[in-house]
Amino acid sequence: MVLITMLETILPQEMLTICQLGDDTVGSKYYYIRISDGKSWLFPYVSSRLLKLALAIYQPVGLRGWGFKLMFPYLASNMVFQRLIGKFVQIAIVDVSLRTEFTEWIDEVFQVKDPILSFYMGYPNIIRKSACQVGDRETHILGYAKFSNESTGCEMIGVEADFLRLHGDRKAGIPHRLAFRTDLLGLTILAQTTIKTIHDSGKCNILSQQHIEFLQQLRDRTTDITNYRSTMYYLNQQHYMETALTNSTPEDREIIRAAADIINRRLGDEEVSFSAAHRDFKPPNICFADRRIMVFDWELVVNEYPPFYDLFSFVTFSWRTAGMSAEKIWDAAENYMTDLVTQYPDFTHDTLELYYLMYQLDTTLLSLSLNPEVSIHNETRLIKEIVKSCNGGSYFD
Repeated sequence: MVLITMLETILPQEMLTICQLGDDTVGSKYYYIRISDGKSWLFPYVSSRLLKLALAIYQPVGLRGWGFKLMFPYLASNMVFQRLIGKFVQIAIVDVSLRTEFTEWIDEVFQVKDPILSFYMGYPNIIRKSACQVGDRETHILGYAKFSNESTGCEMIGVEADFLRLHGDRKAGIPHRLAFRTDLLGLTILAQTTIKTIHDSGKCNILSQQHIEFLQQLRDRTTDITNYRSTMYYLNQQHYMETALTNSTPEDREIIRAAADIINRRLGDEEVSFSAAHRDFKPPNICFADRRIMVFDWELVVNEYPPFYDLFSFVTFSWRTAGMSAEKIWDAAENYMTDLVTQYPDFTHDTLELYYLMYQLDTTLLSLSLNPEVSIHNETRLIKEIVKSCNGGSYFD
């Protein structure tokens, strides 16, 4: 058993804010889970049936992760099981007593008594924000609450709250905003709905017609015609170029500036038809239940971004997950854009190449902006391939 006074060494600040700490505090038991890449969770120490519900917030990627999720509800206290998975999963039992202000707010917003709460605490040392999954004793997932007390995390949650207020629509696959506050225990906190269940929800790792229809509806709702240099894409690009390149290598900076130069010369003062982009459109942020799609994590959403941004995001994530090199990703992208031209004859292959370059430049700069210490070499290798194609292979000669 890990004593409550030790929570300060393992929980992020926004989690500590909702925990009542003190030597005389008697908390509920939780499993503290930390995997090898630093992600961590808190799952309540409950029956296997309810623990299975709580684990719905855990989104595994590889086979080991799926095996852990399937087996943990039934073997959580088995020491042999813990030793077998100990190389990639750290498990501890901790005392956690949540502040009444937080639990009463959860009860009121989600209309539930004695809820099953599990917590995802994200990556360490990047942006501090956590998420709470809210379920009931009948194993229904009622929704989620995101919260932070760090400036960037609060800003991102606020962006998502604004978007859900304007566009939240279950039929369209966008969660409803249930509540939003900036004054609860010093936290910015957002509550939202879900269609997720533990019985019939799942992810689809292959781009389907439902994904495409969702993105088409999003585009129809949010399209705006404006001058390119007035778009959020251009303004974000300029901001990132000024603030996010400090720690990158000279070679990476040269490639990034070449890409920005091509994009800005091509579009110049043109009027463009841009729309909202999710900017993190990938299987872990999408679920299906009862033949419906629901897309989560809108904290990076932005208006006035190029068409096909989220399609490129989805397929590129899949190619990277498959371990493809930059050269092979670009070959796959070229084939994919050839197919798109047949479906969308209003767009030429050259235009789609430009949009793919815009996607890759933006996601690379965004990655640097969120974590200045991250290596972007693999990202700029792909940018270099696109730049060479856009300029007949001569740009870096």
